[in-house]
Amino acid sequence: MTLWLIMTILCSATAVVMSIPLVRRYENESERIQDQAIYQDQLDEVDRDQSAGTIDASEAKAARAEINRRLATAESMVKKSQPVSPGWKMLALISTAALVILGGVSLYAYLGTPELISVSNLQPPSPAVPATQDAVAGSGEIDTLITKLQARLQSNPNDAEGWRMLGWAQFNKQNYAASAEAYAKAVEIEPANTEYRSAYGEALVLAAGGIVTPRAQGLIAEVLLKDPKNFRARFYDSLAHEQAGDQTGALDRWTALLAASPEGAGWREDVIARIVNLGKATGRDVTAIVASASPSAPAITDAQKSAIEALPAGDQTSMIKGMVAKLADRLKANPNDPEGWINLIKSYVVLNDSVAAKDALSTALLAFTNDPTNKDKIVAAATDLGLK
Repeated sequence: MTLWLIMTILCSATAVVMSIPLVRRYENESERIQDQAIYQDQLDEVDRDQSAGTIDASEAKAARAEINRRLATAESMVKKSQPVSPGWKMLALISTAALVILGGVSLYAYLGTPELISVSNLQPPSPAVPATQDAVAGSGEIDTLITKLQARLQSNPNDAEGWRMLGWAQFNKQNYAASAEAYAKAVEIEPANTEYRSAYGEALVLAAGGIVTPRAQGLIAEVLLKDPKNFRARFYDSLAHEQAGDQTGALDRWTALLAASPEGAGWREDVIARIVNLGKATGRDVTAIVASASPSAPAITDAQKSAIEALPAGDQTSMIKGMVAKLADRLKANPNDPEGWINLIKSYVVLNDSVAAKDALSTALLAFTNDPTNKDKIVAAATDLGLK
C-alpha cells in the first residue's frame, strides 16, 4: 500500500511539472492580448496630442506608424497561437496528469513485481531457532510469495537473489528440503556469496533433523574460510564438533561465539544452555562465563572478570555465589523481572544447587501468576535447564 501511495505522489508531481509549460503558454497569450490594448491606447493618445497641438502632423504620422507596426505584430501572434477556452485548458491539464499517472503505474505493474513482499524483510533466518521463529509475513502471504517466485524463476532461472528469497520462504514454511534446493541454486549462480552458503548449510542441517551432515559441514567450513566472523557458520561449526564428540572443542567454540554475539540475539540462550551442559560434561567451571553473559545479572567489569578467572576454582565459585545472592536480593525487592528470574535459576543450576533453583522457580511463578506469557517463558527456560 505504501509503495502505491509513493508512486502516485511521484507521478502526480511529474504531471504537474510537465503541465507548467502548457500553463505558461496561455499566460503569455493573455499578456499579448493586453499588449494590443496598450498599443490602441497609445494611438488614441497620439490623436489627442495632435489635436492639442503638442505634436505636429509629421510627428504624429511617425508615431502612428511605429505603434501600428507593434500592434500588427501583437495581433499576428495572438492569431497564430489560437488560444482555447479555460474549460479546454483544464481538460488538457487533467488528461496530461492522468496519462502520466496511469502510464507510470501500468508500466510498473507490467515490468515490476508489486505483489512481492519487500526484499528488505527477506533476511536469512537466525541460526539455532529457525523452526520456531516468527515468520516475517503470514502463512498465506508466504504461500503466495512462493508461487510468485516460482513463476518468476521459471522465466529467469539465473536470478540468484530470487532463489535466495525462495529458500527463505520455504525455510519459514519449514520445508527445509525445498529450502536447501533453492539455496543450492543461489550458491550455484553466485558461489562467492558466503550468506547464500551459510543459509544453504543451515537448511541442510534442519532437513536432516538437526544433524550437521558432511555436506553441511563442508559448506560451513568454506564460509568460515572466507568469513571467520559469520555467526550462523560458527554456530553450526560448534554444533558439528559437539555432535562429533569433541566436547572440549565444542565448548571452546560455544564460549567464543557467546563472547562475540550481539546482545539480544535470539540464539544466545541456546548457546548458554549448551555451555552449561558441556561444562558439566567436561568438569569445567563455566560459572563466570554464564554470569558475564547474562544481561540481567549484576554487571561484571573486565577487571572483575579477570580477577575472577585468576582465582582458584573454589574462590571463583564463592565470588559468583556472592553475585548471585545480590541478584536474588534485587529480585525480592523487584520481582517483576522475568529475565532476572531466568538468570537466577540458571545461575543456581550452574552452581549445582538444584534446591535453590527450584525455590527460585516456585517464587518466580508466584510473582507472575496473573501474567501467563512471562510465566510460560520462565517455565520453558526452566525445562531447558532440566528443572520440572
